[in-house]
This record gives sequence, C-alpha cells and structure tokens, in this order.
Amino acid sequence: MNDSSAYLKKSGVILAEITNIKDPDNLNRVKCKPVTTDKDVAETDWCYCAAPMAGKGYGQFFFPNPGDLVLLSYLGGDVHHPLVLGSYWANDVKPPYQIQEGKNEVRSIKTPAGIEIKLEDTEKKEKITITTPAGATVLLDDEQKSVTIKDQKAENQLLINWEKGEITLAAKTKLTLSAGDTSLVLESSGNLTATASKAMECSANDISLQSKASFKAEGAQMDLKSSGVLNAQASGNTVIKGLAVQIN
Repeated sequence: MNDSSAYLKKSGVILAEITNIKDPDNLNRVKCKPVTTDKDVAETDWCYCAAPMAGKGYGQFFFPNPGDLVLLSYLGGDVHHPLVLGSYWANDVKPPYQIQEGKNEVRSIKTPAGIEIKLEDTEKKEKITITTPAGATVLLDDEQKSVTIKDQKAENQLLINWEKGEITLAAKTKLTLSAGDTSLVLESSGNLTATASKAMECSANDISLQSKASFKAEGAQMDLKSSGVLNAQASGNTVIKGLAVQIN
C-alpha cells in the first residue's frame, strides 16, 4: 500500500489533481495526486473516471486534463481501485460563468480550447449559442424568432426568421446554389435583383442573355414569338417606333 492509498483509506472521498492521462492500456484511466500539504503522499495508481452516462460505444465523454481538480474515492473500500467521481472548481480555478443575483439561467459546455455550447434560460429570451475559438457561431434565438449561422465577422451568414417567414443567405464574394448537376452562381461584382408579385417563369434548353453596357426590356404588354427562325441584328442604329407599325 503506497502513501496515497493510506491517505485515501483514512479520508474516504478526497480532493485530488489529475497528474497523468496517458493510460498505457488505452482504457481512459488517469492518475491523480491528493491535494494535501503532506509532501509524502504520492500519486495514485490508474483510476477509472465515472460518467453521467456510459455504455458500449455510447455515453457522455468529458475527460479531465492534467491539472484538473477532481473528487477521488475507491470502490468498496478497496484502496487498489481508486475512482474519479467528478471535477470541481476552486478559488483559483474559476468556472466560465457565475450565478448572478441568485438567478441560475446559464448552462454551458466549454472546452479548454474555447469551443462552447451555451444555453440561456432567461424567460422569453431563451437561446442556444454554439461558438468556435475563431468566432464562427450558430445561434438559435427565441426572442428574435431566428436561427443564425455566421462567421466571425458576419460577412458570410444564413439568417432564418420564422416569425416573418424570411430567409437571408449572404456571401462576401461568391454564392453557389446547386442541385444535382444544376447550379446557380452569384458573384459580388455587381447588382442582381429579381422580384415577382405574381408570376415569373424561365425555362430552357438554351437561353443566353448578355450585356456589357445596357439591355432593357419593358412592357405593359410585349410579345416576341418564333416557331422557326427570328433574327434581329444591328451594328448601327435600328429604330422601330409607332402607335401602329405592321410588317407583313
């Protein structure tokens, strides 16, 4: 029995610090050292870590890191089978959030690198925020009735407002929509606006529209039909005006 085992047997559940997570058998075990002023207390043998849910190939996997503070006990009073029960914060190890004015409204899962899932339970302002260290964000917001996915500068984002029935998709330089072999590409070199109060139809085997300067088509009523060949060409001026102009 080593010194840490004797200390553990005497104390029951003790405070400890993770010292090693490199399990030689890859069983997700750790070694700990009891938090004590007694310098003769050594680290434990390899310990299993308890989890809120655990099964074959599934469960909650939140593994401690070296330096993390944990609660340490042993199974059936056997000092050769130490078990990490859970982690805790201390005076010099602060949690990411504090209870404000007795209101317990924030839950969070945050990794050491800064990846976070934050749940806010403020009445009528409930939201879930997922954030990466670089600032990419997914926000589900009941107050704004919206879902937002955006980068750190909000230059590329998707905004869904379910109350207004609106979806906004924005890209800084290029936006591509695709289905199978068909794609629609929008680039940020100019303006493109398409609106319809009732109907707008476009169908094709081949349709080409091109303008380097100006191309306009307007009408209260305008028909242009061809079941055969129709060519209209001008390298100079071609003007057709009329209240009534009929050819053929």
